Amino acid sequence: MGHPGRWRLARELAAALVFAGLREVHGVLLGVARGATLEALPLSGGLDFAPSAFRFLGEQRAHGETHLGAALGDLPTGFARGDAVVISDFLDPHGAERGLETLAAAGWRADLCRIRAAGELDLPPGGAWVLDPEGSGRTQVPEDASARRAVHDALERSDAALAEAARRRGAVLVDLDAEMPLSAALTRVFAALAGARRA
Repeated sequence: MGHPGRWRLARELAAALVFAGLREVHGVLLGVARGATLEALPLSGGLDFAPSAFRFLGEQRAHGETHLGAALGDLPTGFARGDAVVISDFLDPHGAERGLETLAAAGWRADLCRIRAAGELDLPPGGAWVLDPEGSGRTQVPEDASARRAVHDALERSDAALAEAARRRGAVLVDLDAEMPLSAALTRVFAALAGARRA
C-alpha cells in the first residue's frame, strides 16, 4: 500500500468500516499486516473503542513488502469467527490469494477491497529508477523486452489467482481507485456486499 492515494483511502475506508461495525454493536478486530506479522488491537466492541482505532490507523505508515498468508495467520484465536474485510493492493510477492486461504482455514468469511492507482502497473521506460516503499526503497525498471513482459505476466497471474480464490471461497472482490473519494468507495463496497448477501 505504498502509493499515497492507496494508503489514504485504505485508512479512511478501514476507519469507516470499524465505525459501522461498532455502531451495529459488533465486536471489531483491527489489524495491519507488516511483512509476515500482524499488528492488531484487541477484539473490542462499543463506540468507546473508536478513538483508539482511529489513532491506531493514523499512526500506520507503509513500509516493506507484505506476506498476507503468513500475517493473517497471526489473527488471535479464542473467540467466534465472523466476517473479515481485507483492504490491500494485493501486490503480494508470496501470492495474495494465500491470505484468503489462511482466513478461510481459520473459519473467517472474507471480503476483499483491492485499491489500485490508475496506471500504477504500467512500467515506465526501461532503465528508469522508481520508488519502491514496500521493497528495497528504489527499483530499476528492466530494459529488456522479455523481462518487462515477465513482470507484466506475473502481475496478471497474481490478479487471476486472487480472483479465482475469491470465487472459490464466495468472497466479494471490490476494485477501488486510489484517488476516489471515501463516499464513492463506501458506496461501491456496501453495494457489492449487499448484492452478494442477496445472491
